[in-house]
Amino acid sequence: THRAYALCCAALALLSALTAQRCMAWKGPVSLWTDALRKSVTNPQAHYNLAVFLADAGLDARAEKEYRKAVREKPDYLKALTNLGNLLGDRGDLDGAARLLESAVKQFPKELIVRYNLAVAYYRQGRFEKAAAEYETALTLNPNHVDSHIALGHIYAERLPAPAKALPHLRRALELAPNHPQAPLVRQWLENTVPPH
Repeated sequence: THRAYALCCAALALLSALTAQRCMAWKGPVSLWTDALRKSVTNPQAHYNLAVFLADAGLDARAEKEYRKAVREKPDYLKALTNLGNLLGDRGDLDGAARLLESAVKQFPKELIVRYNLAVAYYRQGRFEKAAAEYETALTLNPNHVDSHIALGHIYAERLPAPAKALPHLRRALELAPNHPQAPLVRQWLENTVPPH
C-alpha cells in the first residue's frame, strides 16, 4: 500500500505539473487558440476564434489569414465569411469585401447579416443603388431591422435624393429605436428632408 500511495502521489504531481504547464500556455485567448491549432491545424472554429481575438488586438493582417483558413476548412462558415468581409472593408479592400459578401449571399440568401453587410460594402464603394437594394432585401427578412431603416433613410435623403422613400424609413427607425446612437442624426435628416409636393 505504501508503494501504491507513492505511485498515486507521483501521478498527482505529474498531473499538477501538466496542468501548470497548460495554464502557462493559456495566458490569454490568443495563446489559447494558437495552442489549440497546434493540436488540430484544420479546426475552423479555432481559426475563427483566433481571428476574432487577433482582430480585437488590432492585428488585422494575421486575423485575415485566420479567417481565410477558417473559411477554407469550412466554406459555409457564416460568421467567418461575414467577419472576413467586414475586415476587408475596414482595411480598405472594398472590392474584395464586396466580392466575398456577394459569394456569401449566394450561399446564404436569407441571412440578414450577410445582406446587411453586403449593403454596407456597396455603400462604402459608392454604389448607392445596389446598397439600397440590399438594405431593402434585409428589411424583407426583418422589417424591424433599425440599422437598415437608418441606412436607407440616409441613402434616400442624402445620396439618392428621394424624399418620398427616405421619410418612412427615417420615421420607422425612430419609432423602433428612439434612443439609438444615431437617433440625433436621423432627426436631423428628417428635418432636412423635404417631402415632395
